[in-house]
Amino acid sequence: MEEYMNNVGEYLVRIAEKTREILEDGCFVDVRAVYSCGVTQPGILVVPPKGQACMWTVVGINDMAEHGWDITDTDGCAEELVKMFAENKRLLEAHGFMEERVVWEKVEKLIYPYLSHQGEKGELFLETVYKWVLDFAVAYMIRFRPDEESPWVFVKITESMFNLWNISRGKLHDMAMKNLRREGFAVAEYEKLMDRTCVINPEDAAPKGELETGKMYVLTNVPMYYGAAAILDMRLLGMLSGGGKLYILPANVHSVMVVKDDERIQERYCNEVVHVWSITDDEGDVRFTDHAYCYDGRKNKLRKCFG
Repeated sequence: MEEYMNNVGEYLVRIAEKTREILEDGCFVDVRAVYSCGVTQPGILVVPPKGQACMWTVVGINDMAEHGWDITDTDGCAEELVKMFAENKRLLEAHGFMEERVVWEKVEKLIYPYLSHQGEKGELFLETVYKWVLDFAVAYMIRFRPDEESPWVFVKITESMFNLWNISRGKLHDMAMKNLRREGFAVAEYEKLMDRTCVINPEDAAPKGELETGKMYVLTNVPMYYGAAAILDMRLLGMLSGGGKLYILPANVHSVMVVKDDERIQERYCNEVVHVWSITDDEGDVRFTDHAYCYDGRKNKLRKCFG
């Protein structure tokens, strides 16, 4: 078992190499930490050539095990990954993705916001529709799961895709936030969440009012997938704060930690905690910022923490 775990990275590299050989059409295939089914894990990412709808096919080692793949059979896993990629392309076509355009009416209810780090500007924002908020960017994606057993499929919204829709950027953002709210926000006490599982029961975790002072909570969306964008909803933050202050400590793009105003909390300390997380993270979690934030309920405004 120990030898197997030591060789996981080598197996994944071989699977990725074989996948590139089979696809042979300029697809980007990479071994990296991926987030799937609530867990960050080593895995493989496949993205189509530049100029096509940017679909990401993502599979982690846990997903491979659930599918019955034997990662020591690298050729077999590569063939299965190519099949998954092809199936995702068919799914995209069924959801309104054509060769030259994406149909707005078919995807508008699948559009969501996601947060991204300023440092990724060169790679991420070349063709992506986005806007700056404080020190991070809000970009947009089309996201769906074919069924509960399948990994997420998501497509970044590019300028060429957006320009064909004949809508405003404001409408795009409003639709993304509307879909995020419809999907459902979730708030859970950090200690209770750690005592059980990472799966949030929507009924138990749906925000119901003001948070308790001094307790740490996890704020995300119901599937815990790119749920950090919940901090863009000022109405939600206003309810959670009860008109006071909330300190927001981003964990990754999927969730943030939230503490209602407490006289013992210093803003400088909040920034230090987030900074420590960013340099000690060994799970490959993707972060959208290196700072903590403060929501002021009286001003209904989000700002960076001082210090």
